[in-house]
Amino acid sequence: MPGETLSFLSLGYPSKTYLVRFIFDKMLVILVCTDGPKFVVKPRDQSADIGNQSATLSCYVDSRPQASIAWTLAHAPSERVLSRAETLVISPVTEKSFTSYRCTASVDGFTDVSRVLRLRRSGASSLR
Repeated sequence: MPGETLSFLSLGYPSKTYLVRFIFDKMLVILVCTDGPKFVVKPRDQSADIGNQSATLSCYVDSRPQASIAWTLAHAPSERVLSRAETLVISPVTEKSFTSYRCTASVDGFTDVSRVLRLRRSGASSLR
């Protein structure tokens, strides 16, 4: 429309959220751009031996705002959270450690992303 102007002011990236500021017809407009969780590295199964001091499963996620991470046992009847970090450290490795773990990343307003990872005994076949 005649007389209206659009002027770009700035682009910011605080706290994993894009902020776009511009002037439109003498009014300051701020857009907050968010993005749901997505894996930045494909989560992979890991192998370990009984008696190892530790084994680490990783779940690296990008989102705006930052996602909440929850590690649980994949096939357990309860949803007890084992860790809220991007990595799950299993220490020490015992017979009971060789199972499936679920990493779930959540951001309010977006669909959760989830992957099941297995800790396998070193040398065990991945075929089922």
